Amino acid sequence: MNFKSPRWLILVLVVGLALAATPASAQQQEHCGDIRHNETWGPGVTHLVCSAGVRVQNSTLTLAPGADILMGDGADLVIASGSKLVALGTEAATIRIRAVARDDAPGSWGQIRFEPGAEESIMARITVQSGGKDNVPMVQSAETVVLMDWITLRKALDVPLAFGAAPLGPSLEAPGQATIGACDRVKFTSNGTTLIEVLGDAEYDVTETETWHNFCAPYRLKEEVRIGSELDPMLIIDLGVVIYFEGDGTFTAGMDEAHPGMLVVNGSPEEPVTLTGAKAEPGAWGGIVLGPYSSLSGFNITNFLYGGADGVPMLTVMTPDATALSLTFKGSASYPLAIIPSGVASFMSSLVDTEEEVFVDNVIQRVIVLAKEEPVLGRTATWGTAGAAYELDGTLTVAGNTLPRLTLDPGTTLVFREGTALVIGDGNLGPGEFVARGAKDGPVTLTSVKGTPGSWLGLKITDDALLATLDYAVIEYGGADGSPMVDWGRTTGDISRTTFRGAKAYPVALPLSQAADVILNPEVPDAEPDTDLSNTLEGNGTDRVLIRSNRTLSQSATEWRDPGAPVEFDGTVFVSSPTRPLLDMKPGLDLVFRQGASFNLGDGNGRAAVLIEAGDEGDEPVTFRPANPEAGWFGIRVNSSSSLRARGLVVKDVAQTGAAILVDDGSALLDGIELSGRDRGTGIEAEGFGASVRIESADIGHFGAGIVTREAAVAEVTRSVIHDNVDWGFKNEDPDLCLIANLVYWGSAHGPNDESDAKDDCLNGANASPGDRVSDDVDWWPYAINLQFDPSPGLGPNPKKAYCPFSSKGK
Repeated sequence: MNFKSPRWLILVLVVGLALAATPASAQQQEHCGDIRHNETWGPGVTHLVCSAGVRVQNSTLTLAPGADILMGDGADLVIASGSKLVALGTEAATIRIRAVARDDAPGSWGQIRFEPGAEESIMARITVQSGGKDNVPMVQSAETVVLMDWITLRKALDVPLAFGAAPLGPSLEAPGQATIGACDRVKFTSNGTTLIEVLGDAEYDVTETETWHNFCAPYRLKEEVRIGSELDPMLIIDLGVVIYFEGDGTFTAGMDEAHPGMLVVNGSPEEPVTLTGAKAEPGAWGGIVLGPYSSLSGFNITNFLYGGADGVPMLTVMTPDATALSLTFKGSASYPLAIIPSGVASFMSSLVDTEEEVFVDNVIQRVIVLAKEEPVLGRTATWGTAGAAYELDGTLTVAGNTLPRLTLDPGTTLVFREGTALVIGDGNLGPGEFVARGAKDGPVTLTSVKGTPGSWLGLKITDDALLATLDYAVIEYGGADGSPMVDWGRTTGDISRTTFRGAKAYPVALPLSQAADVILNPEVPDAEPDTDLSNTLEGNGTDRVLIRSNRTLSQSATEWRDPGAPVEFDGTVFVSSPTRPLLDMKPGLDLVFRQGASFNLGDGNGRAAVLIEAGDEGDEPVTFRPANPEAGWFGIRVNSSSSLRARGLVVKDVAQTGAAILVDDGSALLDGIELSGRDRGTGIEAEGFGASVRIESADIGHFGAGIVTREAAVAEVTRSVIHDNVDWGFKNEDPDLCLIANLVYWGSAHGPNDESDAKDDCLNGANASPGDRVSDDVDWWPYAINLQFDPSPGLGPNPKKAYCPFSSKGK
């Protein structure tokens, strides 16, 4: 060899410069290219990895305690498939991997990379520093478990450590078993980006149970991490962990039956888990999905921050068994939480009892209930409020063969989208129950997303429901198709202290058979006696309770009370049974009837008794009137063997051929009633041998005829006002009877107009007056001269026609 050749001089110069740039050491050993046999790099020699790097193939590289490895510019140490790295130092003799350059600047060399197929390796009691050239992770393993303990990663140009989701847990699990001191056992110092990058690009990333512990450095996910396998693995996020999501970064667990899996997040008050975006702004990431096969997933003391990108909920729960404790959802650009109906109760139950705010500063402050995914709630559930309303994205039916019940706690709000409804009971699926019992200061609310009249379908209590309750509730903006906002079937229950508003048409409808128990006289548990249970109807298309009258009311004893609004019947009403049911109507009822309809006591096959009571002062009458006053209706009909006893009854606006009260072989005792027409029809009409009517303190006016009797019907009137009737005030068509009408004010101080002085053994006299007409066979003497019912003086006001009354009793 020619030592004096220029090429050798150049080589000596280059080596000399390299050695001058290398940290001082007794000896150096250079490593470059492939290692195909087991090697051990020990102490006492500085191991120089050339810039071309080292690739370990089908062998083991062992770094002995105290080993010192210098990485050339841009050098990589690659552990290829079938190979492994054993770098196991001691407390007294740690291993160092650093840059060859004296300045040891971040990014001076590349990375330690474990390629797919590499065998399980170990790095313990070791310091790795100054790598990550071109912003690659300084240590990276996509698929290989690399057990790390007492490792320091420092001065990486960007990310110091990157692991695939599957090996991450086993690789870093050992230090985390003793949470105290974990941040010293895997330590990050002075790195460009202090976090652990999580690589997730496999079909399923976490296929065995593993735990991610807190090493005082956040984890960052840029890709979806999928949890699931036939082993039903569990990914556990331990105390104090912070995870940054960026781009497509998220977790999904248990998405299909063949790959069940669970995500369990365990924070504590002192060390909560935080799941957040890489940027602290709404929509910085999407959201986590717990699939239908993620049964035992749960979140304890966890903060969800700044998700909701592209309208994705920050957390979606599609299992009924997930649980939650002390969560915070903040800064979502969309819904903070989406959950299937069967999962609401278990997931939300612990959140509703917390004093801390659960939903804070989200663009949409509602929990979306995924009724499109699960349209039937087949299990009993209680939904409470955690400071956010529930929004149903589709129609929800509560039904099943186990008799499921949906209970809404005080303060709970359900919000419905257009075209959706809440349905209780189903003929094919089975029965169901619904209880919405709020409080005075915390009503249960069913409303719409749009908040405009008729912008959702409403609450449908089908005939297959077994129980429904509305107390201290607010139901609004329903009835989109023109149907009642609350459509109640033949179902037991009650409606009380409830506000109905914004319905497109009728706010509530129910059958006659259920009307008394449900809304006209509900029994509310724990309500004090004489508590006002009436409802409020305001701003609806029709501010009336609609009663479907296609069945006969036959209960043995029933009370009707004022529900807080007029009650409209969609057809003729029959109260009847062979046992003569008693219907007691309380003050304040306002009953409305459609054209052609009537209110019937008895129906030919049965009979009934109706008692009508006004308030003590008469200022709360029971009113019967038509829905359309111009068209009228056909009044109250007391049929054979039935009876009406009324005090403070008001009947208005019957049709041309109708009667406000028709007594057909029945009986009526009327006190303090008011009957008014539109110059048509009849006030009181009685016919038949069994018909009997007694009238006191009545006001009967503006009919075609005030009172008409025929066919042996008996009527007696006293201390009443009969006035302004077009044809007759009182007409008796049965010449065999003399009917008494004494102390009646006929609309004039001069008494009635009696044109005939027929000698009929009744009055046998006539009277000329502008008052209402009276027929023969009516004894109208003495008449009242004023509304105080003062009797007329003398024998009559008209001296030209003054006759002494004569009767069969010889008076």
